[in-house]
Amino acid sequence: MNFVGIYDLDSNLAKKLGKENNVPVFASVDKLITTCNALSIVVPTNVHHEVAMKGLAGGCHLFIEKPIASSVKLAKEIVELAKSKGLTLQVGHIERFNPVFIEAERYATNVKSVKSQRMTSFSNRGSDVSVVLDLMIHDIDLCLSLVDSDIESIQATGSRTHTNSIDHGIAHINFRNGATSVLEASRSCDFPSRKMQINGDKNIRIDFLNKTLEVNGSTNQFIKTLDLNKVNPLRDELQHFAQSVISFSTPKVSGSVGAQALKVAYEIEHKIMTTL
Repeated sequence: MNFVGIYDLDSNLAKKLGKENNVPVFASVDKLITTCNALSIVVPTNVHHEVAMKGLAGGCHLFIEKPIASSVKLAKEIVELAKSKGLTLQVGHIERFNPVFIEAERYATNVKSVKSQRMTSFSNRGSDVSVVLDLMIHDIDLCLSLVDSDIESIQATGSRTHTNSIDHGIAHINFRNGATSVLEASRSCDFPSRKMQINGDKNIRIDFLNKTLEVNGSTNQFIKTLDLNKVNPLRDELQHFAQSVISFSTPKVSGSVGAQALKVAYEIEHKIMTTL
């Protein structure tokens, strides 16, 4: 797979990136689409649908950053068009490619509960959407991948601190098989934290920031610190996308998977907004 070129509304930035990567810069997204057979879409969420539908109509396989779209309806349209055209669609839930989580998955069987905490200080980046769509959606996707069951019910609370949207939220998810999860996300915290606890056949603790994994079980008890100096999850997920296109295989985070995470995120967001 060859890197054909780039397009950005900011022409100066596009020229800079083109020069740094020694690739052509296109005058419009339409011209880029007609030149390539796969697109990586990294644009504001509110134009994901517009760009994605153009790309799919032009016969391009798509890697699209999370969340897949700005509404469940628009996400469904993207997924359905990709399916009808037989095109690969992958959503950029990058934590699926985090080596700490990949290692934890090896021990996460018969999961009964998931608890996560994703906290950071406020930044304008991502503030165009709620903390649920900006941060919590990562853990929603991870949780849905760990628990093999449909959702029974959701309760959620939250607050505003820096924006007119939700800046702190806690969601309680009950699954039909009896599993539960508590997901907390905040962009109002002075001390960053990205942790997850998974309880099943083994009790697993993940510290994403410190790159540590603790496993406690009847046959396994250890703490492992992973050397991630040579690991690049962003590169790995793009390589996975390329391989999925080449091999005609379904990517780990397909369009349908991304759309499901978005659906749950919006339900959580709605539950919180009714309390504010």
